[in-house]
Amino acid sequence: MNLRNERRDTVADLVAKTVFRNKRLLAELFGYLTDEFRGMDPAEIEDCIVSDENGDPIDFNPELFDSNIGSVRLDTIAEAIVPDGSNGRVRILFNLEMQAHIESKYSIHHRAQMYAAMMLSTQNKVSVGDDKYTNLKRCYSVWVCPKSAGDTAGKVFAYGMLPKTEETESSFSSLMEIVMVYPGKSSENEERSVTDMLGLVFSPGLDSGRCQELLDKKYHIGIDLSSLESVKMTDWYAEGEIAGRIRKSAEGIVSVMREFGCSLEKALAVMNVSEQDKAQVLELVKEMQNSS
Repeated sequence: MNLRNERRDTVADLVAKTVFRNKRLLAELFGYLTDEFRGMDPAEIEDCIVSDENGDPIDFNPELFDSNIGSVRLDTIAEAIVPDGSNGRVRILFNLEMQAHIESKYSIHHRAQMYAAMMLSTQNKVSVGDDKYTNLKRCYSVWVCPKSAGDTAGKVFAYGMLPKTEETESSFSSLMEIVMVYPGKSSENEERSVTDMLGLVFSPGLDSGRCQELLDKKYHIGIDLSSLESVKMTDWYAEGEIAGRIRKSAEGIVSVMREFGCSLEKALAVMNVSEQDKAQVLELVKEMQNSS
């Protein structure tokens, strides 16, 4: 990893820890993304978030350790108490990840499943006997990917364990939920949504003053966006657009070569790949061919 990427990863960690410790933003996320809090008023959800003496979400140790695979450091972990008559037991662990680079050599979805699984399995260290299974906290691993492009921008994808057939026990529920959020560009859109909210925080489009105004008006979220300007990832969206263009060209080339049996050079000409994209497109085409 070069110094530019190292700096960017550090910046992403800082902005994640700053933004995801905002209690109202967490409450909005809980209301949008969890079954337990969906539809509740954000002000009520705020009261359910485990907080410190200053009223801020507790800054839990984000490092999880398993003797078999070693340690994993998460960006942020929050906890909440579900108001469902369960004697006030904490029922939810909420892991929030800022994913700067959606193009990687591994599956982000696989990484998300491992994080959620480790959040679940490491609970055995603090539970004994029957409580080991009775009091397990439901784990959400939420990945916010500001560098989104193409048909993913502005969308949310949720994954969980589901019954394979209707005959499966109806009370079955997943203890691990994974949510991928692609905010897209911020806008003047009046509709409240999780992608709109996160788009105002992380993505370019409007100036920071207008974004802050909309965050306060629509979501009652007070984050000093001007202080986050240096870590707001204003260039990530542009890079995401480039990555999307590169992938589209590479997929088109592979498709043309397979369908018409033509050479790589001919497919490049057919797809009209620019000189500035050519090297990256060829590299991605090579990866696709090696993995097929």
